[in-house]
Amino acid sequence: MNRIRAFLNPPTENRAGFTDFITQAILQRSADAGDAYAGALEIAAGTISRAFASAQSMGRSADLFDPQVMMELSRDLIEKGESVWKEIDGRLVHQISYDHDMVNQILFRYTTDPATGRGIGPLGRATGLNSLLVSLEQSLSKEASGIVGYLLPIPSDGNDESIAELKSDLKSLSGQTAVVETTSGGWDSGRIASPQRDFVPRRLGPAFPENNIKLYRNVQVAVLAACGVPTEIVDETPHGTTAREAWRRFLHATLQPMGKVISIQAAEFGYDVAFNFDDLMASDVTGRARAFGSMVQGGMDITRAAQLSGLLASEED
Repeated sequence: MNRIRAFLNPPTENRAGFTDFITQAILQRSADAGDAYAGALEIAAGTISRAFASAQSMGRSADLFDPQVMMELSRDLIEKGESVWKEIDGRLVHQISYDHDMVNQILFRYTTDPATGRGIGPLGRATGLNSLLVSLEQSLSKEASGIVGYLLPIPSDGNDESIAELKSDLKSLSGQTAVVETTSGGWDSGRIASPQRDFVPRRLGPAFPENNIKLYRNVQVAVLAACGVPTEIVDETPHGTTAREAWRRFLHATLQPMGKVISIQAAEFGYDVAFNFDDLMASDVTGRARAFGSMVQGGMDITRAAQLSGLLASEED
């Protein structure tokens, strides 16, 4: 009977190849790294928090939202998705430990989870992205912490007394010059047996696979994009027009929307505050002046053109 069952229900053959096992291992490591913190997330949180610290707070409650408060608040939104504060003795105090049911607290959210009401950060719905980057960082870090040094091939045992003086000279070189015997004689075996070069050390240390480096960079770019930080801002290579355009995108697509959301949520608790990021665009006066000139030449009202180009605060501000 057992043979009949085996014939009718043959065991499923596992044809997973070596690549499948490697992929599964990477996914498992990513899952294990789910609670860790990726370096790119720190870059994004730091960049956004410093930008908010430079913003000018306006409105009746502007004094409460000083640079220190804005730096911590905006960092919370990127890292955790929410930030909780209480007004105590005329100042806002950051609540590290809190309960959502507590009264007299101000709750700011990046976005809201409809099921729980808790705040969700940029990577809250892309946990695999953060986990993959953490896994790659951990892998690269472990390999980088491996043994590093140089191996020097010699014609005898490393413990041979005949090379004791040579070993002593190598340890004490520190950039100095030492006179040693040449190997061109082939150690009494004739020139044909001599090495092609004298004393060629072989380096022993990390050798990162190029594919791992590319994947790490690509995932890092994805994390920055999810947080709304253009890579040109954190990359030292771009300059001039490229850098200015990156800051313009950062201002209009990330900082101003976040600032408006914070203002709206603050108003729900009775606080009147808005944020001006003109200081960040101070270096782009030339570009804004060109935009102003183009609009005026096109027939637009001078005041309106100045407002749209950022050379003059809008009436709403």
